[in-house]
Amino acid sequence: MESRRPTKTEQVLALLTALLTLAAVAWQLVPEHERRLMGMRALASLQRLAGAAAAAQGHEGMGSELRGRRGEAARFYRMAERFSVWRDELGASIERMRA
Repeated sequence: MESRRPTKTEQVLALLTALLTLAAVAWQLVPEHERRLMGMRALASLQRLAGAAAAAQGHEGMGSELRGRRGEAARFYRMAERFSVWRDELGASIERMRA
């Protein structure tokens, strides 16, 4: 029988599987309160990004409105609203984690 070498895809999948397993084991070694704190920090970062994106989209919407491009402004405003909702939902998630 002739031996077959693994393909590049198989090698990458094996590496990813090993890395994910290592990450899962390392995560289990972190104390619960540290895991919760890391999760809260990650959510807080996402909340800040969503807030900044909402502000930027709102600013673009105002600029479009001033240039007389109402349809474009409306799209920017809708995106600003979505980012604001995500920001608020992330904030609520952080508060639930604190409880």
